[in-house]
Amino acid sequence: EALLGPALGAPPVDHPLAMPGEEAAAVGLASSRSRRGSDRGVVGGAASKVAEAVHSYVRQRILEELRVAVKTGAAVSKVTIEALTALDDAGDEELLVPVDLRERLDMGAAARAAEAQDAALAAKAYIRAAELFATNPEDALEADRPASMTAKEWKAEEECEEDLEFEEDEEEEILEGEDEEEEDAAGDDDDKDEEESGPGAQAHAAKRRRMA
Repeated sequence: EALLGPALGAPPVDHPLAMPGEEAAAVGLASSRSRRGSDRGVVGGAASKVAEAVHSYVRQRILEELRVAVKTGAAVSKVTIEALTALDDAGDEELLVPVDLRERLDMGAAARAAEAQDAALAAKAYIRAAELFATNPEDALEADRPASMTAKEWKAEEECEEDLEFEEDEEEEILEGEDEEEEDAAGDDDDKDEEESGPGAQAHAAKRRRMA
């Protein structure tokens, strides 16, 4: 299972395809389900190196606009591509739909450079990502797959996920603090043992025996 996120498959910050909305979509999907899918590559029909599905969300209304533009040969702007994954900008009742980005993330350098210059190629890649998700080649149960949701629902899930991550970070900090305290206590005990068994302690004990 693969989720798109800061540490799980998201494009690096210097990736030509790494748009602001993609990261937001990835964070929103962190609480959603993901399963393996097709391993066919979108570029040149090459086999994909990304073996697992990488699910994220896009705005359905803009995705449909891109479908029409690609079908009719109309111009596609980079602004529209960016808006496709700008989930925070979606109205509360706007519908978001899942896509499988594995093929997009597996594109070669030449394909990435070409897409950076031609927004229509990016539109086709996202349309392909929607089609790949819809085919469900792994025959996963619908209950185990990300479902369409409103932007309001997505934002609520994102907030819950952020709260959970914050709680987990706090627990880790507490555990780390306890470990450090235990290490410090163990170090103090070792120092005390050394003082009690060192040359000074032995001399003091000998002096007490002579006085007795």
